[in-house]
Amino acid sequence: MGKEGHARFVKTFQLRSLLKTGTGLEQVYRNTMTAVLAFAETVTTRKLPAAVGKGGSFLRRGADCTVEAIHLPERRLWSFRIDSEKSGIFEVALIERDGELHLGGRGFRDSTLLYPIIPQFRFAQTLSKIAGLEPPVSGQPFAAAGPDSVRTLFRHVMDLKRKYPVVIVSEVNSGQWRNSTHTPRYMIDPRSLAVNLSGIATVATLSIPASMEWSDLIGRPWTVYDGAVRTYYPGFDSREENLSRHPIVFKDCIWNFERDQLQGAAGFAAFLETVVRHYAETVEMDWNGMFFVREAKILCDEVELIAKEHIRPTEQVVEQESVIVRNLTEQLRAKTEAAAMYQRQGITLKSELTKQRKRALEYRERCDDACARVKAVLPNLPDSHDKVAEWAKRELAGKVFLHQRAERGLAKAQYQSPELICQALALLGTEYRNARLGLGSDYKFRKRCRELGLACKGSIERGRAGEEGTDYYVNYPVGSDSQCFLKMKLCKGNSYHRRYCLRIYFFWDEKAQLVVVGSLPHHLSNRAS
Repeated sequence: MGKEGHARFVKTFQLRSLLKTGTGLEQVYRNTMTAVLAFAETVTTRKLPAAVGKGGSFLRRGADCTVEAIHLPERRLWSFRIDSEKSGIFEVALIERDGELHLGGRGFRDSTLLYPIIPQFRFAQTLSKIAGLEPPVSGQPFAAAGPDSVRTLFRHVMDLKRKYPVVIVSEVNSGQWRNSTHTPRYMIDPRSLAVNLSGIATVATLSIPASMEWSDLIGRPWTVYDGAVRTYYPGFDSREENLSRHPIVFKDCIWNFERDQLQGAAGFAAFLETVVRHYAETVEMDWNGMFFVREAKILCDEVELIAKEHIRPTEQVVEQESVIVRNLTEQLRAKTEAAAMYQRQGITLKSELTKQRKRALEYRERCDDACARVKAVLPNLPDSHDKVAEWAKRELAGKVFLHQRAERGLAKAQYQSPELICQALALLGTEYRNARLGLGSDYKFRKRCRELGLACKGSIERGRAGEEGTDYYVNYPVGSDSQCFLKMKLCKGNSYHRRYCLRIYFFWDEKAQLVVVGSLPHHLSNRAS
């Protein structure tokens, strides 16, 4: 068993393509070998034997790299393999059948080593260029800016033979941007993403006018626009109803992204790359009729054995070779069908799990709506700041905890609307808390924020918080010396006048399962203030 069969080796790239032979089959055959060997010399950093350029078979072992080629010129069959400890495994299979030239290629990397995988990108670029793929998967984003390029991208997304995802990054509408003084063109860098996903995904960009054309082609439920990023996985059908199979992430969610140690737009890009790589590792390519080095060796051994036995006539030799080829092909087909069956079972189970989760979420949302109708009959909200703390203790007990420092802030509050302060606290105690507990969705919380004119974001970078003394920390639990960072804030208004600007600083207590509010309703100091 080769290294690629070991569990620690993961696929980075797979390609199978029928080459265009307009310049002549023999010329394309030789040009393909030349391009692959040129790439091989960049990996091995040494010249290959002169006979290699003529398509000869060879085996060269080095201290950290093995290069091998098998050639059957009478069949126009050429197989090539590089096994490098630093760069991974690269395999190419080239064969002529019925006047057509077939190319196959695949790459593997050792998941336990932290070596750069740039050679894997270059390998994908080399084979993609040979195959003439459109749109390219060669490390450059496909720019959809006009009607022709949009239609080309649409055909690629709708292609039922497509094996890998298409990630579309849409241009940000500067007129709708509110998150910073500088409007980025895209929320994430499409060039960096295209390089990092080279060979396993098509990365495309949509200009603002092209987004409207894209919406007309693909339908409104499936469109992508104004800084959003959407991933269209293989098998896309615009008639299906499960939108989550081809997820879209909007610009505000990218800006406020937070998962594990990943934050912001850069964190989202890293998360997206990880998701696409994991998907690529599950893709099964049909290698039926292709002979990589391992299979080509078996074929050569059988042909040599037949030649030694001097079996005549020539027709009989060809027939026995054909039997060998059929047997190998049948074995490959059986393994491919088994892998496809397991993949279909996995997709079915995943689809059923998604349906169950959707039903559970709908049930929880109905329960939330019922609770909201009950709360609608509660007494009027406090009309002064000195009543807010008492109201919160009574109505939000066990859900929101007002720290003593927050209560002192209310005593000196100047904000114009005590009612909005109470609505914001209730929002933290219901929709936000439910989302953290898995009883509701983050989308519902964000929607309610927009209805109230509020924005939820990180308070300040932890590294900068220390520059402001203890402003962004509170002793919690109360009476202890432990200090907790006020990680998040609810905001409304950009003015620094206390009457017109609301800020509520808080963090989530996972153990007690409640929101701890440490400061409100005014700004804490920072560089800008």
